[in-house]
Parts: sequence; structure tokens; C-alpha cells
Amino acid sequence: MNTALQMAQRYDYEGNQATLDYELQFLPSSKNEWLRRISLLVDELRTLEPLSGALHASVAGQDYYCIDGVMVKVAHENDALGGEWSDAGYYVITPEETGELDMSTVRQELAENGVGTVTADPPTGVERLLQDGGEAVSFDYTTPRDLPEGLQYEEDQLDGPAAPPEARLWFGMDVEPFTGQPKILDLLDLGMQFAHQVNDQYGIALPGAATTVGMNDKVGTAEVNPLHLFADVLEAGSSNPFNSLWHPYTISLATASE
Repeated sequence: MNTALQMAQRYDYEGNQATLDYELQFLPSSKNEWLRRISLLVDELRTLEPLSGALHASVAGQDYYCIDGVMVKVAHENDALGGEWSDAGYYVITPEETGELDMSTVRQELAENGVGTVTADPPTGVERLLQDGGEAVSFDYTTPRDLPEGLQYEEDQLDGPAAPPEARLWFGMDVEPFTGQPKILDLLDLGMQFAHQVNDQYGIALPGAATTVGMNDKVGTAEVNPLHLFADVLEAGSSNPFNSLWHPYTISLATASE
């Protein structure tokens, strides 16, 4: 019988025994469990309101999430993460400070304070938070993670409002094995039929290769709900797991009987 490492290496796993041992604490243990978790994620993606610039925000009593924020929400509610939601520390600039709420000034202040990116016009995401007095949150680990030597899972090194690596792993998705950074997803892996489906349904070309963070903001600027699109991506990607969405070990589990 092949070991877990051999199973992952069959699909070009780039880590080693230590990285895989850590990842296996979060990865699904069977194909059925993987599909169950994906179903939970898809249901939430189809229900929640989209956001750019932060994992999760509340504006006037309404909750908003980016793609990665939904991942964290579902994984956290299933006790898969040892951290907690916390204030993202967005710098709020008010009309009283500037004389008027000039968004170019807001963008500059955000950049100088190192807190998120502001995109979209008319205002959405963080711009909307600033204007409406909303609150944005990130997800922090409040207890030390027992990482093997060589792993560098530092949340402040993630690319924008990205889910912690453990949340992504919980859904069987891939991460850079030594840093936990999100992997680039190439949606063309899902085939031309899926590309045509996206064009017919949303009126856009299939987004190019990007992380989920990049996909969220790129699609959101086209006035397409990125959460709904990613739900479609997950369904298409899990029906034929040979694509860049999944961790090599997940692909091995999902295709073991094929």
C-alpha cells in the first residue's frame, strides 16, 4: 500500500514528509468527507453577500464576505481552526479630517498604513465600509501553531485578504507547502465547456490564472458575484478533480477508484 506521501507525490506534491504530516491534520480523510466539505462551502457561497478588500465586513447590519472569508467562516464553524475573527485594523478617514471624503486620499492613506486594497467604482468593499461606518475583520491565530521546522505560515505574509492555509487545506485545496501561500488557480483546467457556461451565465470571459483573492476582486469589478462564480468553479472542479484547485493528496483520494 502506498504511503500518504507517495500518494501525494504521484500528483507532483512539492513538499516533504514534514509538510504533509502537518497538512494531513486538516485535509479531508476520504473522498466522501471532501465532497461533504465542498458542499458546505458551496451552500454558503450561494447564500452570502460578496465583498472585496477584506475577509468579512459588517455594514449597517449586513454581513459581507470575500471568497476566502467564506472559506474561513465555514471551516471555523466546523471547529477546524484554532484562531478567531479580529479587527482588521483598517484606517478610517472621515470627512471631518479631509473636508470631504475623497477616495483618492483614502486609497493613499490605506496604502501608507498597510491595510488592504481599495478597488471598484462605484464604491464597494472597503470603500463602502469607510463611507458607511462599517467594520472589517480578518482571521488571526491567537494560539501558537505547532508547525514543523521549515514551515513559515505567517498570516501577515499572505497575499491580501487570504484565508489561513489551514482553512484552504480543510476543503482539500492546495497551498504552497512551505509558506502556506495560496496557489494560483488556472480555471482553464476546467475545460472549454465550463468557460462557455461562465460566459453564457455571467457574460464574462473565464478569469485567467489567479489566486482566489485575485479572482474575487477581478470578477467583482465586472459586477459579477464572485461567490456564485466560485461555487460553480468548485462544483465543476470536484466533478473532475484533475485541476489546480486541489491538493495532490486530495486528487489521489478523489481518483483512487478511477
